[in-house]
Amino acid sequence: MKSTVLKQTIKLNDSLIQPILYKLEHLSQELGSNIWCLRDDLTAPVFGGNKTRKLDYLVADAISVRATCLIAYGGQQSNFCALAAAYGSKYKLKTTLVFPGTKPPILTGNLKLCELFGANMQFIETEDINNLHKFAEIISVNLNAMGERPYFMPLGGSNSIGIRAYVDLVFDIKQIALQQKVWFNKTYVAAGSCGTVAGLCIGNSLNDLVLGEIIGISVLSDTENVLSNMKILTDNFLARNEISIRGFDFNATDSFKGSHYGAKTPEAEEAQAIFAQTEGILLDLVYTAKAGAAIIHACRKNNFSASENILFVHTGGKGSFFE
Repeated sequence: MKSTVLKQTIKLNDSLIQPILYKLEHLSQELGSNIWCLRDDLTAPVFGGNKTRKLDYLVADAISVRATCLIAYGGQQSNFCALAAAYGSKYKLKTTLVFPGTKPPILTGNLKLCELFGANMQFIETEDINNLHKFAEIISVNLNAMGERPYFMPLGGSNSIGIRAYVDLVFDIKQIALQQKVWFNKTYVAAGSCGTVAGLCIGNSLNDLVLGEIIGISVLSDTENVLSNMKILTDNFLARNEISIRGFDFNATDSFKGSHYGAKTPEAEEAQAIFAQTEGILLDLVYTAKAGAAIIHACRKNNFSASENILFVHTGGKGSFFE
């Protein structure tokens, strides 16, 4: 059997904040359950969120291979793209971002941040993520021909380098859980490109299932695609690190996604209001409010016993508040 010792890796420390984990007392009382929150929306820079942890690893890798520029792609209000632009600005790596549709006459939210950080923004007439990927790859080839050394990043930073951030994070969560004498039965997290979820699942398997069953709340694709992406990402990570695990406790649902990526569902809008008015916590309607809606739904269905502890991983995303 392969070792379960992870290979050493390089990383930056720009996400700054150590994991903040606490019980949401008022929300727990209102919903009749024990709900805890991992405040990964409080990382730095910009508005924080899960993408910062991934970029700590990705940009460190870019620097190590002497890249001169970064290339990323995503939706027009992509948190990953905005944060990639911030990292590029800080480390003097020219950043090119590829978005779908036409450039708005007035830039708002994350697009405004991308402009502020000096990123080169390219817009193409498509809503197909695969087309965005292909166009970004063409840009990478052209930049390489011009003498640049481009560093191409996948959607949401989800590859074996990016997801290492969330594998490592579970080791820290376990230490906090031991200190606070809490173990989790279920963990809810928004699932887009699936890198965060994959990292959490691998880390959970290496840390005695401290997170219990991890439930990915899809915001991008159907349940079958989430499970397929999870398998690809986890298999690639395990192969890259030459480790094996006993498997992981994971489930997924697309029941809260809405009709399309970014859809503003009534359930997400209600979750946004409930979290704001009970705990002063902001959820965005694209990602975290949908995970919040799943928790609220499960509580109302009495899916949790009085002794169970539920963890909500708040992955951030506040740029959309300024659209």
